[in-house]
Amino acid sequence: MRSRGLSILFVLSTLLMAACDQGTPTPAPVPTGSSASIPQPSPSALIPTTERPDPGPLPATIDSTTTVASDVAPGWVHYESINEILDLAFAPDGGLWAATRGGLVRWDLDTGTYTRYLLVAHQVAPAPDGTLWLNTEYGPCQFDGATCEPPPDMPGSMGGQTYALAVTPDGDLWASSDLGASRFDGASWASYPLGVGVRGLEVSDEGALWASTANGVAQYRDAEDSWVFHGQEQGLPGPQAHIIGVGPGGEGWAYIAWEGLYRYNGEAWLPIESPPGGDVRDITFAADGTPWIGTVGGSHYPGGALSYWNGEAWMDVSSATGLISFSAVAPGPDGVVAAATNLGLGVYQNGEWRMLKDGPTSSRVPAVAVTPDGAAWFAFGDQSLSTNGSGLSQFDGQEWQYHLGDAEVSALAVAPDGSLWAGVGCTIQRFDGAGWETLARCEKELPVGNILDIEFAADGSVWVASGLNLVRFDGKAWIPHDKLVHSVVAAPDGSIWVNGWDGSQGSQYVARFDGSEWMTYSTSEAFPGRFAVSAATPDGRVWGIVPERGLAAPYGQTWTDDASWTFYALPQGFLGGGWGPVAAPDGALWVRSQQGVARFDPAVAETDSPDAAWTVYEHDLEGRGLGPIAFGPGGEIWLGATRFQPPPVED
Repeated sequence: MRSRGLSILFVLSTLLMAACDQGTPTPAPVPTGSSASIPQPSPSALIPTTERPDPGPLPATIDSTTTVASDVAPGWVHYESINEILDLAFAPDGGLWAATRGGLVRWDLDTGTYTRYLLVAHQVAPAPDGTLWLNTEYGPCQFDGATCEPPPDMPGSMGGQTYALAVTPDGDLWASSDLGASRFDGASWASYPLGVGVRGLEVSDEGALWASTANGVAQYRDAEDSWVFHGQEQGLPGPQAHIIGVGPGGEGWAYIAWEGLYRYNGEAWLPIESPPGGDVRDITFAADGTPWIGTVGGSHYPGGALSYWNGEAWMDVSSATGLISFSAVAPGPDGVVAAATNLGLGVYQNGEWRMLKDGPTSSRVPAVAVTPDGAAWFAFGDQSLSTNGSGLSQFDGQEWQYHLGDAEVSALAVAPDGSLWAGVGCTIQRFDGAGWETLARCEKELPVGNILDIEFAADGSVWVASGLNLVRFDGKAWIPHDKLVHSVVAAPDGSIWVNGWDGSQGSQYVARFDGSEWMTYSTSEAFPGRFAVSAATPDGRVWGIVPERGLAAPYGQTWTDDASWTFYALPQGFLGGGWGPVAAPDGALWVRSQQGVARFDPAVAETDSPDAAWTVYEHDLEGRGLGPIAFGPGGEIWLGATRFQPPPVED
């Protein structure tokens, strides 16, 4: 089972909406270096008063040391992604720290175990003494394993958002903002109002500091306590330096978007060969001085790469991984290199890759399904170049497994025999529990266009909506039906209902196939406008939502122009956020909204009052529980990667 959109018009308009280009901001004038300190306000001056006036020490609760345990207690459980890695760094003791969307994680690579803390950070910066500096939404704080203590007297005039952190060999902390950079020596701050935003900071083992800004590369000279800016006069091709790295001896490396990679030789910036892949996302250096660079793929590149420079050429060590993103790289002891990829954390050691298992790869879930063995399957990702990635993840209650690499999975359905069918681009893939096979391919059995829906009919046929055509598989051949269709519903009487779009008329319709011919119903006929069927119940009715009136269904197993309609108002607060209903195995209908989910029992509505048929289950997931709906064998309900175990229904 899966959810279907309320409005075909909305879905199609969304698919056709073009992305808007964002202009490049005009660089500010190049400032001169300054060592003047500025007045030091209290830490609360940096905290948005509407969110958290005075956070104090941030708690860092240990969430788990393995994976999230499976339980069946009533209530909501959100399985947050810990694969969406924002930053990586090795600690002096060899532990690997990762800042992720789902919390702070520390891996022990020797044992393969990890500890996850319920504390979200954007950056990790280990100090020589073994402590850890974190960059959080409230600014920098020092982590001791239990709490994260903000430094005293953070300079508020440097801007409210901290973009980057760096720790010097002697333990000083550097923090950057929209206005410059600040240095904390453990007792007090020194501020450098550079007049330009500093988005990246890097410190060499010798203590040399480099910064990437919108006005080029800035170098801090400790002896003079001043800054020197490098721009086009020093050989850089443009003003905006996106990624900065610092090698042995303070040698600076910079990546200029759309221009390539440059290296500073002490006098000028010289272009060097760019590594394979697309955009450079991280530049770092191993203990022996070897440069390592991570790139992400794009429309012009088949994939990203993890590469090192041998002095003459880039050596790609990731060509066989099939990964498209290496967005954060951290060299560790004994030649190990850790990299954040589109499928989570990978480790390169002794010429081999291994992926460290943790959680799903993205918060966005376009499709979900549950197989008879209770395993939940999630299509993750937005097909972007971020570390969110894409692909298919399987969760058995204890562990995550990954399937199909970086495939763009847009539809999932469970066949009557228990196998899983997946729409992958414009192909159909089937998983029988042991392996995958391709059932239908683009421009062969199927038209070009992403698979939007898969439905199994009572007669054993399979219906596939690709957006560009509707195709039926009768067990032997794939038979096209000339219809622009977004979703399909199979009714118990064997009829097939579709939500379609008439491109020539610019209008939506609902159509019913009785096995031999189609009957089409437009908004000009008996059924209400902006209606899309999304579920069928055992009584033979098909159901959808009419925004202005609520749940709607025609009576009878046939639908004529003068068919009578029944409307059931949604619970208070659900009308504005309700999506098309999904039928559960027990015949109840479930509707989701921003407030939670609501269960509707058609049998109760017929014998009692319509209000008595509704049961509302609210959640506080802040929009995370809005994914498609699927039902598990134990009565659990999945909304994307959020699991809900309803309490027993009262008789």
